[in-house]
Amino acid sequence: MFKKSFGNVLKKGKDTKLPYVTSLDFHSLKKKEKVIEGIPVVCTSCGGILTKASLIETTKLGRSWNCEFCGTLNIIAADVTLPEDIGDDIEWIIEKKPEDDITVETKIGTGTKEYIVAVIDVSGSMDDGKLEAVKHSLTQSLKDLKMNAPHSRFTLIAFSTEVFLFNANGEKVLELEGDVLHSINGIEKAFTKTKLDFSPISDTAEKWISTISQLRPLNYTSLGPALLGGITLLGRVDGGGRLILLTDGLANEGLGNLESSATGKKFYKEMAKKCIDKQVNCEVVGIAAEDDSSRLALDVLGRLADETGGDIFYVTMAEVQKAFEQLRKREYLGRDVNIRVVTDTTFTTPAPMKVGAVTEDREVFFELEKLETAEEEVKKKEVPIQAQVTYIDSEGNKRLRVLTSRSAVVEEEVEFNKAYDARVVTTNVVQAAGGSYYEGKTEEAKERLKELKETLAKQDGIQFQEEALNVLEDQAAEIDEEEAEIAEKAAAPSARAAKGLKRKRTSEEDLF
Repeated sequence: MFKKSFGNVLKKGKDTKLPYVTSLDFHSLKKKEKVIEGIPVVCTSCGGILTKASLIETTKLGRSWNCEFCGTLNIIAADVTLPEDIGDDIEWIIEKKPEDDITVETKIGTGTKEYIVAVIDVSGSMDDGKLEAVKHSLTQSLKDLKMNAPHSRFTLIAFSTEVFLFNANGEKVLELEGDVLHSINGIEKAFTKTKLDFSPISDTAEKWISTISQLRPLNYTSLGPALLGGITLLGRVDGGGRLILLTDGLANEGLGNLESSATGKKFYKEMAKKCIDKQVNCEVVGIAAEDDSSRLALDVLGRLADETGGDIFYVTMAEVQKAFEQLRKREYLGRDVNIRVVTDTTFTTPAPMKVGAVTEDREVFFELEKLETAEEEVKKKEVPIQAQVTYIDSEGNKRLRVLTSRSAVVEEEVEFNKAYDARVVTTNVVQAAGGSYYEGKTEEAKERLKELKETLAKQDGIQFQEEALNVLEDQAAEIDEEEAEIAEKAAAPSARAAKGLKRKRTSEEDLF
């Protein structure tokens, strides 16, 4: 789960141009081999966590721990129970969710309870068969949920010039139009006060299928107000949920107007933050126009998916079903995921990272910078680095995964290179290039790849050098091909956003 580009640390500070990169993949969140219920021992100064039992000292005054990261002496309270073998990869359940019906067996099957809000565009532009494709895909998704996750809860918001909230019986329990569509407080108040029973899919699937079949395309696109309504609904649920936003056009009515409002983009940044605060995982499905004339702003809406751990789908009408199939298969191993990396004084401590929800194929990277005081010479024999991952598991428990790694300090660059893994740093840069491409900065994306390629080419004796150089060359060529295909099209920003986020989520396993 915890990898590094470097096996060793050079004693003489910044003699190498090779970056010190660490990565975390989340596949091993499935494995719960060593789990402790309780609270770990945390350094009062730097926040490092005790994972090495041999560092505990016992005297007449009691137990203490000299933090290996910052050197602070920490007194361990007498009532704190420590396992005999803590280990360098361990997980604590720091807050257990009370027993409820999160996972129950029924005649239908066994499933996890998940709250899902579908926010669907029914504006006039959805008339040419797109809405029918969406209705068919939603129907299939509900049938699948009934079989595989019968205790999940579902509700539907449709938007055109107005915003409609339906219940399973097909009744419009809320309809917003006019001035209220321009008021955050007004929309939140309406969706908070509306009575809505989130009933299990096992009881409501057929009713929802009937309701969905009656949707008809109408007028303009009140996307922003509908999105805020969906976030507000999920905010009423303990632990949040999953929001699926589907549209084919530019938001042009009410809050988040991207056609004429100067504050439209700012609104969606605020909504992404609100999603994180309320533990809402957002997926965005954009339907491309057949003539590539769509002004669909996935480069703006994609922020919702990027920051909450969701995904972007940019598909034609014929591909909608495939997108929904992928959505149904996505299994989130953890929600509200926060990562913190702690190092000793050799490196600058990187800023914590919030990544929303994660699937098992997700991988994130931290690049470590040497402190100025470490430029001349690292004084220690080994450098400890610790990753702390807090998250909510599928049962609603709050967990803390702690992974600690130590790297020997070496004097010779040849020894440093021998233990250097080019795959880790290459994947990091490919992800960074994806971020640039998402922003529409094509040349910046290619320059990132080029700079690392030139750096790696000048090194001797590093691991997987040739494979890394080939990957970097292939990625640059792939960007050129993508640009040649989309550059002149009106929908280029949306296409770049979808391709960029995919590259930004690339894992080492995808590339090598």
